[in-house]
Amino acid sequence: MYGLGGIGKSEPALQYALRNTGHYHLTWWIDADSPAQIQEGLADLARAITAGVHSVAAGQATVEEAVSWAVSWLAAHPGWLIIFDNVEQPTDIEPMLGRLTGGHVLITTRRAIGWHGLCATVGLEVLDPLAAEHLLAGLIGPDRPAPSGELAALAEELGQPPLALTQAGAYIAHTPGMTPARYRHLLRQAPGRLHAAAAAGHDPGRVMARVWELTLSRITELDPLAPRLLQLLACYAPRSPAHRRPARLAWGPNTLTR
Repeated sequence: MYGLGGIGKSEPALQYALRNTGHYHLTWWIDADSPAQIQEGLADLARAITAGVHSVAAGQATVEEAVSWAVSWLAAHPGWLIIFDNVEQPTDIEPMLGRLTGGHVLITTRRAIGWHGLCATVGLEVLDPLAAEHLLAGLIGPDRPAPSGELAALAEELGQPPLALTQAGAYIAHTPGMTPARYRHLLRQAPGRLHAAAAAGHDPGRVMARVWELTLSRITELDPLAPRLLQLLACYAPRSPAHRRPARLAWGPNTLTR
């Protein structure tokens, strides 16, 4: 599955995993932003599989040894699902795909090219205008109804990527006196490089930068120390908190555990 950042690639992968736990003996999610993360994710899989049986040996193995063991185990056992989330380059994962044939591999990526001959591809687009409007309305809630025209205008200005819509809707819902029209006005007041409004189809990263600028300003108003805490947390987990992760391991039908 490929698409621009903020388009919502991880969410359908998560929903597929949750809705199909009964079809797989094992489900494993790997944050695949870099080759090192892919290696570490597979090493963690090896340690999880060997827990309580060969856990001492697995704990003493190097990352390379654990990765080799995990790939060998997957090659010898059918009925599993491995999700590689946010692969940067096809070459980061290509060498092992030929051995991972006994189960299903689901890959999310921003890169649309380079996958020909490796796997089937599905492209994700931004929400259509009506779906984007409904998403905003649901996030804001029925207690604070907004005119349909205001919701449509805000969705269009954001470009309709789900992540930006979710952040904007949550901001409006949790800020007293805020409306879609007022939020659009604040977007236009964002400083310098964040100022220009991005129409649909433009860089969603620039849209998210403007959305986060407003969110951080609001957080600072509520608690001046909160941004410092967020900066510290970003050093440990730089991805947006909107990128939720499922439990890492699933054993047996309808069982999903950490």
